Amino acid sequence: NCKNILVFGQTGQVGKHFSKYDNITCIDRKQANFFEPDKCSKLLFESGCDAVINSVAYTDVRRAETV
Repeated sequence: NCKNILVFGQTGQVGKHFSKYDNITCIDRKQANFFEPDKCSKLLFESGCDAVINSVAYTDVRRAETV
């Protein structure tokens, strides 16, 4: 049994769904930006979570094809 779950991607479809549950903490890119992996690592270790769900997605197709 997972007591505490950490979800990356709070503002997306999956993150919004999980935010309804008491034992799940959802975070957005302001709290943990994947372009800053050291900060994400630190957050993971400090959170004390039992499980992590990564629901982060880049959905701007037009910009993704030009980057």
